[in-house]
Amino acid sequence: MIRIVLTLLSFFISLPGHAESADFIDGTWFGKGVFQMGNSFVNCSDVMMKFSGNSQVFVVREASMTCDGLGPQKFTEVDTFSLAANGDLIFQNGVATVIKTGTKVGRVVGARLTMLNPIDEKKVDDIDIRLAGDTLVYVQIAGVPGAQPDYALVAFLKKKGKDNP
Repeated sequence: MIRIVLTLLSFFISLPGHAESADFIDGTWFGKGVFQMGNSFVNCSDVMMKFSGNSQVFVVREASMTCDGLGPQKFTEVDTFSLAANGDLIFQNGVATVIKTGTKVGRVVGARLTMLNPIDEKKVDDIDIRLAGDTLVYVQIAGVPGAQPDYALVAFLKKKGKDNP
C-alpha cells in the first residue's frame, strides 16, 4: 500500500509545471489613456493596441493613439518575443531597437506581462501589461531609470470582439 502511494506521489511530483501563456493579451484592444512627455500631460481619447500571444510567442503588432494637441499617432513596428515555459520573454526580432536576439527582457506570470527593454546605454522602456477583469491595463515608462521619464503612457483598454464592437 505504501509503495502505491509513493509511486503515485512521485508521478505527480514529476509532472511538468503549468506553462505560462500570453494568450490573455491576444487580440485588438481599444480604450483611453494619458500620455506624458516632459512636463506635459495630455488625455488620449482613442488608444488602440494589437497583440498576438500564446504559450510560445508574444508579438506587438501595431498601436495608435489620438491625444489632445498631438494629432493621430500610428506605430507599426513589429516586435517578436518567444515565451519560455517558465514565463521568460526572450527578444527574437524587431525594428528600432538595440536589443540583441536571444536577450531575456521580461516575464509573463498569470495575466501579467512585464518587460524592461534597453533603448540605449542609459535609457530603458519599462512596460507592464496586466489583465484586470476584462480591462487591459497598459503602463509604459521610457527614459533613464529614476529620472523623469522622456515619455510615459497609461491606458485602459477593452478587447474588440462580439461583446465590444
